[in-house]
Amino acid sequence: MYRFIKTITLIIIIIFLFSINLIKSDQKEKPKSFKSIYSSYLLNNNNNNSNNENLIKQTKIKSSIKELSVGIIGAGICGLYSAMILQDLGINYKILEISKERIGGRIYSHRFSDQVNDYSELGAMRIPIIPIMDRLVSNESWSLFSKLLKSGHPIKTYPFILSSNNTITYFNGKRVYSILPSSTNNETKNPMSGDPFDFSDSKNGGKGGGIPDEYAQKPYGDLTKSLITPFIKNLTIDFDNAFKSILEIDNYSTREYLKKFANLPNSVVCIYINYLETLSGNTGQYENSYVESILSTFDFSGKDWIGIEGGTDNLIKSISKILKNKIEMGQEVIKISKSLDHNGDINGLIVDVLNDHSPTPSPSSSSSSTTSTINKNQFNFKHVISTTTLSALQRIDTSDLNLSLKQRLGIRSLHYSVAIKVAIKFKYRWWEDFQFMNGKPIKGGRSSTDLPIRSIVYPSYGIGKNSTGVLIASYVGGQDALRLGSLVGSVEKEKRLIRICLENLAEIHDVDVNILRKLYKTHKCMHWSNDENVTINLSFYASGAYGLYWPSQFLEFYPSLTKPSTDGRFHISGESTSIHHAWIIGALNSAYRSVDRILRQENLLQLRSKLIENWGTIEKVEDPSLPLNWFENDNFNRNLFKNNSNINNNNNNNNNNNNNNNNNNENYIFSDFKH
Repeated sequence: MYRFIKTITLIIIIIFLFSINLIKSDQKEKPKSFKSIYSSYLLNNNNNNSNNENLIKQTKIKSSIKELSVGIIGAGICGLYSAMILQDLGINYKILEISKERIGGRIYSHRFSDQVNDYSELGAMRIPIIPIMDRLVSNESWSLFSKLLKSGHPIKTYPFILSSNNTITYFNGKRVYSILPSSTNNETKNPMSGDPFDFSDSKNGGKGGGIPDEYAQKPYGDLTKSLITPFIKNLTIDFDNAFKSILEIDNYSTREYLKKFANLPNSVVCIYINYLETLSGNTGQYENSYVESILSTFDFSGKDWIGIEGGTDNLIKSISKILKNKIEMGQEVIKISKSLDHNGDINGLIVDVLNDHSPTPSPSSSSSSTTSTINKNQFNFKHVISTTTLSALQRIDTSDLNLSLKQRLGIRSLHYSVAIKVAIKFKYRWWEDFQFMNGKPIKGGRSSTDLPIRSIVYPSYGIGKNSTGVLIASYVGGQDALRLGSLVGSVEKEKRLIRICLENLAEIHDVDVNILRKLYKTHKCMHWSNDENVTINLSFYASGAYGLYWPSQFLEFYPSLTKPSTDGRFHISGESTSIHHAWIIGALNSAYRSVDRILRQENLLQLRSKLIENWGTIEKVEDPSLPLNWFENDNFNRNLFKNNSNINNNNNNNNNNNNNNNNNNENYIFSDFKH
């Protein structure tokens, strides 16, 4: 009996020890968190590339981490974020930045002095708090703000005021002040109703002089709002599927879509759409893809907005502090070519740079005397991520990379918006002065006009703190920017520009222009497409403000531009290659996509799991190489178009909702003021 008990006990002990080993062994294989489980699922289910032109080879490259090196072209937010991720994954990288003086790209906070709040945002300036922006700012451990907080470089923010009382809409010489609903009165009359700007026939000499009275009397924003609401609703419910369906109307410009679906009489359609565009923002913006209008409205649908305290470039400074590798400044990339092994197979990419910014010799100059001053350098990488604008990428010789036709066309022709900001520093914030403004002070928000300056952005930071008087006196895009931009550059040109700005400001705010001239101290202009008179020639590098797609460009170019080329080693990133282009989040998503592509190409599955666990995931539509049938949801498409075809039947039901404040109406303006 004793021997039997001893034997049983021994067996139990052996089983126990064996089970412990199994558990330990199993624990090594089990994911450590739900994200790990999710990442494992993604890895097991999202790697079928059979329907993606075999762009990423079925036979993966197998490089060791020590061999793997990534060249990053550009030290804007996209390049820096790419480096952050690569550094976390233990992958070697090098950032090549063309500027000798600064990093940050189109995030550019100009400081007039070291005094608090004495700055203006000439680039990106505001962030909507919506789920799409979670990768940038949220409580998620993988958001950029959370990463910087954990690293000891927290980003402080302030509430960005999109709309406020007493901001002005000034058209046809008529001035309307915004009135936001109070907590006790939500029935404030819409100040934009009743033809306040004299666009109607009856105020322009009779029939044909303006727009028919019945249309001029309608509250501005109702038509555009009713057409776009179904799209926004569906994007909120299921962004991926909604976006796929929206692509079916990508061939429409905003103007053409309104012509077809707004059910306007032929005698009214052109003048009424021009009227809507005039009030909405930039001249010519309705020529952009209607998909742009939808996404812009969606991005502007957040109730809460933030700015970064002390300047948006504090985001850039914080990232640069945690990057271990030195950023190579003054490196102008002039060529990217293949590196071949002894078998003639591609084993990397060669990047040629000029590091002294010597000018390209003209045909009439002596090549020997000119080229002798050029200091060239060369770098070798396994992969290269281009984070420059497509305009800048076009100037780089990529002929050896065998880019696809659509990639080459996209790099050359994808539309970028022209944008200009004119920041003026006054002796004090006269727009916040109750007495000076005749009892209508403005504290944050934006005013708009048909005068040349088109849009004024009042600072949301430093309100009521005796802050310096820095004002974005003009923020314009499109054709308006082309015209006003002709005055940006030389000292003499900008004298005329500032004269126009001061005169427009005085007219809009109903104040004495001579007083504004006396209050003027200095200014700073930024023309993001062509600025010939700046010490740091940022716009020469950017050659465009941000991507703003024309009709059909989503379908024609977006999928191709997001695909790697040259044996999966060359990756095009940047905000213009994201569905959320023109926003910081677009740059971040595109950076993530490129790093993920590198890991997939190198068959580094464990690092992909780490990528997803540490940095989350991006929307499927941000990576069209994943298995997607963009038009598979036929029922969704039919319902979407059914909703739009019946919009006008429901217009009468919407008339009871016209008492929205100016901010709510502004969400449906289709504005391309995206930064």
